[in-house]
Amino acid sequence: YRKYAPDTYEAGTAYKFGTEAMSFDLDLQILEYEHGDFARHPPTDPTHLLVNGNMETGELAEQKGAPETWKPFATDPGTTHAYLAEGANQTNRIARVIGGGFNNQTVDGGFVQRVPNLSPLHTYQLTGTVRSSWALDQEHQCFVGFDRTGQEADPRAASIEWTALPKLHGHFVSYASEPIRPATNAISVWLRGRTTLKVDYPFKADFDDFTLRRVRTEPPGGE
Repeated sequence: YRKYAPDTYEAGTAYKFGTEAMSFDLDLQILEYEHGDFARHPPTDPTHLLVNGNMETGELAEQKGAPETWKPFATDPGTTHAYLAEGANQTNRIARVIGGGFNNQTVDGGFVQRVPNLSPLHTYQLTGTVRSSWALDQEHQCFVGFDRTGQEADPRAASIEWTALPKLHGHFVSYASEPIRPATNAISVWLRGRTTLKVDYPFKADFDDFTLRRVRTEPPGGE
């Protein structure tokens, strides 16, 4: 807000549009909350911006399959995409990348979804779970990535920011991104599995329960 005499600050200068110096000073106030009241004020908005992030809709196919709204991609032609149900009652659906001893192929590929209608003035967070038949090492990796530009055509693009997972094999482990600010009005979400070994035990990279939500930055309680 605008300062008025005698509450002025001689060392400061206010600029209009960052270029034109004004003849008055501006003041601002920053509020920090030591303890967030997450019950009343969760850190993210409850609205899911990813479509079918829980992988629950689509035509099941254990080879060349994908959940609805997710587009398969591959940089290695040996990559097999699968969409299947698992569990005692076959009720939980997952997206999977398969290779290694399964088909004696190296693998590098997965699934991508572009999320439109976002704002570069807002911040978002991507979360989900990843499971692999191998713990992370030089020959076996799961990756979760996001691209602030929203492009979904090039899995080799330098604009994709990847995180390698998991530390444990055979269990779903949680992933949560850093805060994401779109470059324009969309981001793309990338789920990827990779193995460099052909003669090996079967390699499986599984993905489930992904969400993208806006991070809430207004004061708690709407004050």
